[in-house]
Amino acid sequence: MDGLALITWREHLLKPHARVLISAILREIERERRGEILSTLRLRKIIECLVELGITSDQQSFSTSTLTGTASSPSEPLPYLMKPFKSPNFPPKPSGSTLKPNKSEVESGFQGTSNKTTPNFRGPLHSGDPADESTPNTPSATSSLTSDTRTNLSVYQEYFERPFLTETERYYRLESAQFLQSNTVETRLNEERIRVQTYLHISTLPKLIRSCEHYLIGEHIDRLTSVFSDLFNEDREEDIWRMYRLVGHFPSGIRVLVSVMEDHVADKGWEAIRQVAEAALNDPKLYIDTILKVHQKHYNLVLSAFAWDPAFSRALDKGCERFINRNAVTELAGNQRKSPELLAKYADFLLKKSAKDIQLDDLEETLGQVMNVFRYIEDKDVFQKFYSKTLARRLVYNQSVSEDAEASMISKLKEACGFEYTAKLQRMFQDVNATRELNAKFSDYLQKQEEANGSTIKGSKFYVCIKLL
Repeated sequence: MDGLALITWREHLLKPHARVLISAILREIERERRGEILSTLRLRKIIECLVELGITSDQQSFSTSTLTGTASSPSEPLPYLMKPFKSPNFPPKPSGSTLKPNKSEVESGFQGTSNKTTPNFRGPLHSGDPADESTPNTPSATSSLTSDTRTNLSVYQEYFERPFLTETERYYRLESAQFLQSNTVETRLNEERIRVQTYLHISTLPKLIRSCEHYLIGEHIDRLTSVFSDLFNEDREEDIWRMYRLVGHFPSGIRVLVSVMEDHVADKGWEAIRQVAEAALNDPKLYIDTILKVHQKHYNLVLSAFAWDPAFSRALDKGCERFINRNAVTELAGNQRKSPELLAKYADFLLKKSAKDIQLDDLEETLGQVMNVFRYIEDKDVFQKFYSKTLARRLVYNQSVSEDAEASMISKLKEACGFEYTAKLQRMFQDVNATRELNAKFSDYLQKQEEANGSTIKGSKFYVCIKLL
């Protein structure tokens, strides 16, 4: 009987009056979008009715047969529901609207609140009915109509969702250019999400957001991307994060943002090295510290603003490669070999006993930072040449800060470039260990001979120190 009642209601009440009913609903939603404060309770009740009319196929077949004596067939979509609803031009939002316009600049199209969390919104979507006061229309307090696996949404989708999405496209196609001058995209998208949570079915959310993003962002992608460079230059990390979220669904926008990121990293690196070029030419520590400072800053940006998106990670790498291998220091030196040379000398500085202000506990982390720069060096053979010379000096003159540190650095180079790259370095290190073992064995032999003979062997104080490098 329930199915029979629903079909009777749909056939004799909904269908004859669908055009008037749906048009009235769309008018209410448009007024709400323009900032008027309306009751959302009645809209929710109507939408609930449309959802409830979506009885299952089995119920429909049984009830229709009972009512008409024939099997039911899906009703054809109503042609007039697919036509956009025509309304007068949008008047300005009333002065009492809770949506406060920002600066009339392009960038106001994506600026939002100062923090990254979505604020509770209690503005034009707040119901004017006293009955609604007990349940404020915020995401935390109101749940959208949820899906039920037993419910067929065909009635809701055919009679309401399709014309609603068509009207939404028309509305934003006409409004988007004007809206971006005085409001934020985030504000509008947040309103639409709350609208779904307040009185629409949850299945409409992805379709609605897709439509809004297309007309509010996709249609204006060139205008939005034109401010990327300013955001980076002014270190506006939160706005960069917002921009990334907004253009993330548009490949053309992401490509521009990635390109701007790469250029920005290279420019900042060139500028930082230019300021210390003369001093850094003969100061490996100053040179590498300057590079690491630029790298760390933008590494943190990729981590926080872009959630370590691989595309922006690659942009960071390419930007670093550009300014590390060609910069003011390499120009003063007259060749690009200066970067690997200074990096090898900086590693030598760290691994010597004479190194100051370097704690053994921090040495491993610092060597890891050296390897971060090493990854960007184009001519790694030049680095190997200089590193081999400095390693030999440390080993011959017993200047290494520790064997563990030397072994750790060689292991890192092996991991980055393979066994062949570090074979010579490994042999040098092994030769020193072999010499130490030979000396220990020779000392033990002399001591045993003294104990056996009961006297000191002439020349027993002789110490063999042969280092094969």
